[in-house]
Amino acid sequence: MSLSLGGAYQSQASLNDRFLTYHGGGLDWAAVDDGTRALPAELVGQTVPAVVSSSGVIGTPIYAQSVSNALVLDRLTRAMGPAEFAPYRSSPPLNHHLSAAGGGSSRRLHGLAGYFAGVSYKQDWSFFEDAISSRYQSGTQLKNRYRDTRSLGTVNWSGMVNLAYQPLEDHDLGFTFFYNQNAIDDARLQEDGFERSDPASTFRKFKLAWTERHLSTYQIKGDHTLRKMNDLKFDWLVSLTQTTQDEPDARFFNDIDSGQGPTTGANSVPIPSNPTRYFRALEENNYNVKLDWTVPFANWTRAPGAIKWGLFDSSSERAFEDRAFGYFGGGSYGGDPNRFLTLEQLGLEGVRTNYVRGNPRSLTFLWNRYVHSFDSAYDGQLGIYAGYVMGELPLLDTLRLIGGARYETTDLFVRSESYRDSSVTGLKTNDSSVVQSDVLPSLGLVYSARPNMNVRLSYSQTIARPAFREMAAYFSYDPVINDFVEGNPLLKMSSIDNYDLRWEWFPRPAELVSVSLFYKALRNAIERGDLKQEGDVITFLNRERATLFGLELEARKRLDFFGPPLTGFSLGGNVSFVQSEVQLTREELFNKRQFLPSAGGTRPLYDQSPYVLNLDLSYHNPRAGTTASLVFNVAGPRIAITKLNTEDVYEQPAPSLDLVFSQEIGRQVTVKFSAKNLLDPAIERTYGKNSNLLYDSYSRGVTLGVAVVYDF
Repeated sequence: MSLSLGGAYQSQASLNDRFLTYHGGGLDWAAVDDGTRALPAELVGQTVPAVVSSSGVIGTPIYAQSVSNALVLDRLTRAMGPAEFAPYRSSPPLNHHLSAAGGGSSRRLHGLAGYFAGVSYKQDWSFFEDAISSRYQSGTQLKNRYRDTRSLGTVNWSGMVNLAYQPLEDHDLGFTFFYNQNAIDDARLQEDGFERSDPASTFRKFKLAWTERHLSTYQIKGDHTLRKMNDLKFDWLVSLTQTTQDEPDARFFNDIDSGQGPTTGANSVPIPSNPTRYFRALEENNYNVKLDWTVPFANWTRAPGAIKWGLFDSSSERAFEDRAFGYFGGGSYGGDPNRFLTLEQLGLEGVRTNYVRGNPRSLTFLWNRYVHSFDSAYDGQLGIYAGYVMGELPLLDTLRLIGGARYETTDLFVRSESYRDSSVTGLKTNDSSVVQSDVLPSLGLVYSARPNMNVRLSYSQTIARPAFREMAAYFSYDPVINDFVEGNPLLKMSSIDNYDLRWEWFPRPAELVSVSLFYKALRNAIERGDLKQEGDVITFLNRERATLFGLELEARKRLDFFGPPLTGFSLGGNVSFVQSEVQLTREELFNKRQFLPSAGGTRPLYDQSPYVLNLDLSYHNPRAGTTASLVFNVAGPRIAITKLNTEDVYEQPAPSLDLVFSQEIGRQVTVKFSAKNLLDPAIERTYGKNSNLLYDSYSRGVTLGVAVVYDF
């Protein structure tokens, strides 16, 4: 049994009274919304009628319908109730976590049984302020710029049970259950804003959001060796994974101050121009069945080989709903977004009767604030059916051939419904499908120059499928990338030809030296880029062809060969150098050169760094119970968003340095110390690889942690 308890100080968040937060629910600490943010029952499955200003002539069918719609809209608006749109400041406590785990084994029912169970809980806070968020257009023309402050509170807890049973020798059965509950509370303020649409005014953006995720996995498996059938091995696995993601009552409030006080709803206010509340819900179930057989054999020199074959069946179903409620109507709020939705400002203010020649003719509805809904949804199904056969054949004492093929079918379907027309098809309802069969070969040679040295040469073909969201043709705000996104219903699957050559040497146990060359040819690679010239909506696009060539060096060496003082130390790392290339289409190049005359006809592949470096220095002394590691990594600039009329947006290098130290105290207690993100670099995205035009910039801060582990 093991118990662990720890805490951490986050340099930018912990105990900082400038941290942003808002009033949430009573179970936020458990990563569960208690219903505080839930969509009111009156609006579940209910269509919100459009606003009615006039009833029409009294006594007509139009009059009756208009009065009914006005009363329904008033009732639903009031049911939504008041809401906060702006955060307040309050200091969070230290980050903290705790966990417990234990297991054992015994003989049960004439077999050997074992179990392991564990639970963990973690709560973290992070914060940045005085960050920069900006957008450019038409080459280097500033479109908008904001001073950015953001707070994140994260709660994560999980539990796992693992059961194993061996009824007979060579027959193992297992069951695993894993549960994870996660929530992120997000409060954001962007102020001192500039918008080119109204350069004399000042803008603000407020965001309050709660994202709750749940994951449950059930897995049963078996491993069997049949000695009487030439040691035939049969492995099987059946799994079910259930995933949900809820975003209840995500609130966005953008306003403008032109000198007479802040107002909202103006045309120049960024999207959403009216205060808006989002309610999103996602459910997905995934089922997998995997069967594998292995038959060992000996070749003509009695060297061991094997033939393997197997079947795989996977099906996934996803349902997603997005309901947005925008608030319209007049009335001031004094510049405080939290005074925008008060009880007295909701729904109908009154009804005026209009007379003609002294007789009542019609009604005029006088509105305060009222809601208008913008609803979107999509459903997706994915079926993957596959079978493979492969063999490992020793050709010589020093040469092995490994090869085979996988036959795989894909049946992917997405139906999306959006409140606005798709920019790709011009339709509100779109059906997208990919039905495809692929034969994916692989072939490799392994030459053992020495017992501890190998040369590997291989070729394989792989595929990549578009995600449900990438194909769903609906428009929404993505809080992860802080941009609006619209899916592309015309996406295709990607295919990749992989060529690899690797030399590896193992001088001593736990030591490695290797050199690898690799080349990839990609067809229809999926990239994230601008949907339109304006650059305010991101979509997903297939790139017809791309190539990638690289070199990787990897090494791990124990340092005791320098002398006894360095016993227990080891140094390891790897570095990759990659050259990737994508050819721009004629249309892309023409658009780019309208604003950037020197734009080239090629660029690197999306999300591919030209270099990646990982280094670690480790120390392990079992006798003293001491372990320590210093880990450094950095990746070169890589394209985060492809642009149409500006330089592409690059994620700039952000070197990371972490230190972890642990010390055993006696036989039962271990004390651990960690220092993460010691370099604390600026996290920047820029227009162009070598540019001062910021897309956004912020820093994470340093986290110092201490934990105590008790084993008994």
